[in-house]
Amino acid sequence: MTSVVTSAAQLRQVNGDGFGNPNNIGIGRVHATQGYLFAGTWNNAEGMIVYRSRDGVNFEQISPGGIDDNRNNFAVVSSLASTGSCTRARGTT
Repeated sequence: MTSVVTSAAQLRQVNGDGFGNPNNIGIGRVHATQGYLFAGTWNNAEGMIVYRSRDGVNFEQISPGGIDDNRNNFAVVSSLASTGSCTRARGTT
């Protein structure tokens, strides 16, 4: 997936409901690698959740809340692509 945005007019919202989860209150980080767009949520109730998409419109959940079922990992704050995987730094309380 390669795309260049040159103005805000080119952007459009594709997901207005927290990926169907009302506890997702925002996206902490978006990262593109290996043909996927990854989005990590801010979720104080369940812990951060990571979603991915091939087309930037249709997303699937690929992690449990808190990544390792730890609700204290509440937000994705950074990411790094390495050898086909996406590593996340997480915010904790």
